[in-house]
Amino acid sequence: MAYILVYLLLLVLALLEPYTKESHRKMLSFLSVLIVVCFQGLRWKTGTDWTSFYEAFIHSTDPDFIETFGFEVGYSWLNTAICIFVKSFTVFLLVKCLLISLFQINALKRLQINNVPFFILMSFLSTIFPVRQDLAVAIVFLSYVFILEKKFLPYILCVFLAMSIHRSAILFVPAYFVGRIDLSMKSAVLVYLGAVFFGLFSEYVFEQSLQMASMIYTHMGDAYQGKLEAYMTGEINEYAERTPLQKCISVANALLFIVLFCYFKKKYFAQNRIYSMLLTLYVLGICWNRVFMNTIPDFTRITAFYACGLNVMLIMIISRFNKKKQIWLFFLLSVYCFIKYWLQIHGYYESLYIPYFSIFSEGERLGSII
Repeated sequence: MAYILVYLLLLVLALLEPYTKESHRKMLSFLSVLIVVCFQGLRWKTGTDWTSFYEAFIHSTDPDFIETFGFEVGYSWLNTAICIFVKSFTVFLLVKCLLISLFQINALKRLQINNVPFFILMSFLSTIFPVRQDLAVAIVFLSYVFILEKKFLPYILCVFLAMSIHRSAILFVPAYFVGRIDLSMKSAVLVYLGAVFFGLFSEYVFEQSLQMASMIYTHMGDAYQGKLEAYMTGEINEYAERTPLQKCISVANALLFIVLFCYFKKKYFAQNRIYSMLLTLYVLGICWNRVFMNTIPDFTRITAFYACGLNVMLIMIISRFNKKKQIWLFFLLSVYCFIKYWLQIHGYYESLYIPYFSIFSEGERLGSII
């Protein structure tokens, strides 16, 4: 199966990285990006949201395109520019996936993070086929550099650029001011548990807030208002509703990660500004998730902007061990992520993932494509 082949190829490249000379590591990174971009960009009628994005691209040169589809200006311009020059949705997918990888690699380089192939692997396993928010997240990831360097202008420009792709990026603006807060394990755990507690009793508050937001969106066009209503009712939620047991496991799992990340900070990265910032933003992102998990599940997507550093922290931690242990830790972590990856493929939208169709495939996918 194509999904297993891509996973194995990326895994091999990631495991080779610690034993590869510095001069050859760029080649491993290049091959990782090439594999992912081709797999994601050359697909055809495969993955969720296919029809909506395909139809948007086809109509991107229409005068009322933005108003009809409700996309942000930057994402609309990207569609329109490619449609005018080549009118190929495949080229659009390739460009979008390549842009995501370029923003990610640029951020990793400036954060001085090694093992780019492992980061590419982990990103792929968590987001098999990227949508427009993933491009916005990649742009926001680059803005992490400017938080560290205390350069507000390039930081806010990155956030504005991300907002032009997905308006939810506006909620990352406070990160510049809170990202440099140094969280201890005690404060991180207390903030997280407070968010969990607040999330359990927040339904009434958000009902009132969303009614006010709906009134505002009434003056912004039918496309925008329809999207807000869909988010309010959960119609855009990509996953089936979680059971109480699944939610409890999710809460406990996140708490475990927070404790472990704080432990390694104290042990290895007490004076490391990069790790400290990544941890603070990660905790804030997870807290955002817990606040909205029981009320507006789709709003938990905002977590992605704050949790960009999750895989980076994992790489930093594993890199503290000797090469033999690094290989085993990278391998075990990739297996854990592969299980989640496999469950996603064979989950609620299995028929949209399997089989994998590319532009070179013969035959057509049976059933509806969304």
